[in-house]
Amino acid sequence: MDFSTIGFGLETPLVAEDIKGGGPNRSRRSGFFRDQLLQRDFLMDLTKVILEQLTGSALGKLSSLLGTDDKTAGSAVSAAVPSLLASLAGMAAQESGVKKLTGVLSGWDTSASDDFGRILGGNTSSLLEKGTGLLSSLFGDKLTVGLVDAIARFAGVKSGIARSLLAYLLPMVLGKVASLWKSQGSNVAALTTLFADQKKNIAAAVPAGFSLSGIPGLSAVGDAYRFTDDAASYKGGKPAVSTTCGPSSCATRSPMCWLLPLALLLAGGYLLWNLMQPKPAAKPDVVIEEEEVEVLDVPETVKPAVPDVAVALPDLGPLTNDVTGYFTSMQTVFNGIKDAASAEAAEPQLNDLNTKLEALGIQLGALPEAGQATIRQLLDQQFQTVQKQVEDAAALPGLADRIKALLGDIVAKIQQLIAGPETK
Repeated sequence: MDFSTIGFGLETPLVAEDIKGGGPNRSRRSGFFRDQLLQRDFLMDLTKVILEQLTGSALGKLSSLLGTDDKTAGSAVSAAVPSLLASLAGMAAQESGVKKLTGVLSGWDTSASDDFGRILGGNTSSLLEKGTGLLSSLFGDKLTVGLVDAIARFAGVKSGIARSLLAYLLPMVLGKVASLWKSQGSNVAALTTLFADQKKNIAAAVPAGFSLSGIPGLSAVGDAYRFTDDAASYKGGKPAVSTTCGPSSCATRSPMCWLLPLALLLAGGYLLWNLMQPKPAAKPDVVIEEEEVEVLDVPETVKPAVPDVAVALPDLGPLTNDVTGYFTSMQTVFNGIKDAASAEAAEPQLNDLNTKLEALGIQLGALPEAGQATIRQLLDQQFQTVQKQVEDAAALPGLADRIKALLGDIVAKIQQLIAGPETK
């Protein structure tokens, strides 16, 4: 940032020497304005940091995973990253959304969040599975489909490629968010502030020709998407209206050019008026005679014991809804499995049920022990309603081995969630 072009409405522009403390104009500058300028200029641009890591070899690995060329993948990434951050910012602006998001981020391992190339060169099947589950549990089907369609149209790719891209990117984006959030206090207020500080950066990163305002489902996670319509005003990180001020340009520049002198003039006039007012005559001292007061012996009272107050649990409503919704979907899928052929036709839905269990496990692990016990009891009750259907499906004659293995994996994950980490 060029410090010499920003004056904040003062007569003389703020120069670099003033920031360092040795300039001739230092006495004329307000410390508040100087501190605010430094804080804004050095605030991490999270969107830029993520996009810069998705270049070079990392972009090459990602395009290979997606089965497309680097140019097409780069175009899709340029829309996907601000889309994901805008959706997360919308969650952070809502009470239920920020609780769910902090639950996921609290248990996030940030040790590998600074090397996207290494992540994309590792176990990408696990990365894709984890990202698919997180898209469903955090954003829901409506918003995920809306993001997929918008990115697919913008980059000219199939919906399947756009969905896979979001699934690969979301865990990496969350890793960066978690790393920055944990350095700022790792609480609800810190997460809300983090995304409030990043809104202009996200808006500035939205590529030309792409808009989030019409995506179905995005408005349901909050109003954060609306700032993207003004992205052009912040391209390059600078506002379109000049903030410098001088005698020849005050009429067309920042309102600070005339507001600050007017405020100083009014303050000076008020001070002068107070000094000119006649002082009231001094009042004579009033002597109050003290009276002797008889002190009576009062028996000491015994304070009642205060019972211990249990620490309130976090709101379990969102996770409870996710658990009941999961088993409702599971029951619907198994109601349609009548033979080996219908079981194979339901394989995509079974894979989706399998990946969603990992997201449920992440949210469950972020709860205190008392909250985990409540959710584990609910999991046990819900599983009992569909256990017989799963066993009947696994016993169907002619069932393919891969379907049997998939059913066994689903049952094993549910039982592990019910039993808890001590059985691992």
